[in-house]
Amino acid sequence: MVIKIILYALLGFICVYVLVLAVKFQKGKAILVKSFSEGNCLIFGPKGAGKDLLNNKVINARKQNCYANIPYNRDYCTTKSIKDFSVEPNTFEDILNGNIKIVKKINKEDCDFYISDAGIVLPSQYSQSLIKEYPSLPIYYALSRQLTNSNIHCNTQYIGRVWDKIREQAEYFFRALHTTKLSIKIKRHGHIKEYGFLITDFIFYDSYESAAAKMRPFNNKKLFAGKEGAAMKADFEAKHGIVKQYKIIQRISHIYYDSRHFHTEFFGYKSPDSYN
Repeated sequence: MVIKIILYALLGFICVYVLVLAVKFQKGKAILVKSFSEGNCLIFGPKGAGKDLLNNKVINARKQNCYANIPYNRDYCTTKSIKDFSVEPNTFEDILNGNIKIVKKINKEDCDFYISDAGIVLPSQYSQSLIKEYPSLPIYYALSRQLTNSNIHCNTQYIGRVWDKIREQAEYFFRALHTTKLSIKIKRHGHIKEYGFLITDFIFYDSYESAAAKMRPFNNKKLFAGKEGAAMKADFEAKHGIVKQYKIIQRISHIYYDSRHFHTEFFGYKSPDSYN
């Protein structure tokens, strides 16, 4: 009898824990979809933390056609060059002087553009070269909603490494913290296939300064509660904006991009542990 009670209690605890996790995963998915739908987003974090996984999750969740500079998704994404997101030969000077030139529209409506490794392809330390190479990309970035009813999203290891003319115009920021893999490998027909899940923890910011400072979410659970805690939280958000931590989960089988894409770019063939 005692053993049954313990087993039932353990089962109840597991059910509650799974339910809590499910709610957390749903909240993480919701903030991604909402933010990426509303404005330009910038994801940052160390190697292997899950930056591309956040892009992968939101692309699958939104189920909308999009563009990307790497083959992100075989169902929704079309690979395009950064040079395609331009209103050349127009520059900021043309806009200021009221001398806007008519150009051909080559991008479709409602198709967001995802830029992987923006710190490499749009590095801030080469600003002068970028101005010559992409003179009107900052204009397109700022006006993407008006031009094609779309947004442009970037990811990078270090937030300050992205071209300042781009990063300073982003509306929302996501700091990938780490990704946990729960998987098994099964050999079938001479090939090893991996099955399981990837859980990514991240922090959402609506302020560039807070994101650049890598601020952690406000936590008053152990120190203050009630009105005093609420007042401190309100003061924190007034100074630093919204800073909240979330997590998402996705199946490894739903990872449609090659996490080692540049292995193929530089060496001409896929890496030994590419998902695809």
